[in-house]
Amino acid sequence: MKKVFLIVIGIIIFIGFVGSKASKTTDKSVDSAVPIPTTTVQPVIAVTENEREIFYKYDENYRQVLNVAQIIDKNLHKNAISLTAEQFQISTEQAEQIVDKVTKARPTTKEIEIYETYETKLDEAIDNTLPGKSTDEKAVNTEVAKKYSISIPKLKAIYVLVLSNTEYQEQRNSKIAQENEERQVKNLIENRKKILQDYIKKLDDTGMNQFIESISYKYASTNECSIVVKVRNTWHSQLKQVRLQATQNLWSLWSQSYFLEDEKDKCRMELVDLNGNNVGGSSWLGGSVVNVKD
Repeated sequence: MKKVFLIVIGIIIFIGFVGSKASKTTDKSVDSAVPIPTTTVQPVIAVTENEREIFYKYDENYRQVLNVAQIIDKNLHKNAISLTAEQFQISTEQAEQIVDKVTKARPTTKEIEIYETYETKLDEAIDNTLPGKSTDEKAVNTEVAKKYSISIPKLKAIYVLVLSNTEYQEQRNSKIAQENEERQVKNLIENRKKILQDYIKKLDDTGMNQFIESISYKYASTNECSIVVKVRNTWHSQLKQVRLQATQNLWSLWSQSYFLEDEKDKCRMELVDLNGNNVGGSSWLGGSVVNVKD
């Protein structure tokens, strides 16, 4: 909940600024309206360190006037701009332009690093918080601010700046989604590897592996539970009925590794000789419907 609250506060501050900018254009004609961009890729905007410091101070001032007012209105932004302009001895117009400029620019590599460090630390704190207890957000603020030798107000300003940057957030979400997908594939492969090892052990324990050269998955990196059983040449010298019963037992043991009784037909098995030629296995009717070639 603490993390959600932080995000909401950040969005409120950002919306407060954007809302103030929007209110200044309400009296303009439709012909003079600037069309909304169809892409989230932001133009490269050169921002100086001093301009970024002005934005940080603006964010801090906005939070202060918000705490005093306890209600969001269009004057909060104006008051924060006025305070910032006075502190840096610039005009309110200059302060307004700088804040607008920094908001539209892409965050620096350092700002992104600070944001991601804060996100990680806050997630860890939330995970380690006992049920019914509040996350120690102040401790996280202090730890991250100390790590980067910055003030807590500046930390919060950087958080808001990166949080509200659409281009970065889209890229970050895409990266996280890709990492999650790669992690799921890795976990799937590891799980399938263990299942196959357990299956081979069962065959060893039952003495059914005497005719088997190797066993592998038919489909790599998928949830398909189809396997390919490569049989040795001694397999072909056995009576057809013996081979059929052996194949039924091979499939039965394999299907137990995956699904419940009413779903076992999803498990398929293909038998091949040493040259890869098909010599039996599951039919198209279902995994349990097995056959062997003469």
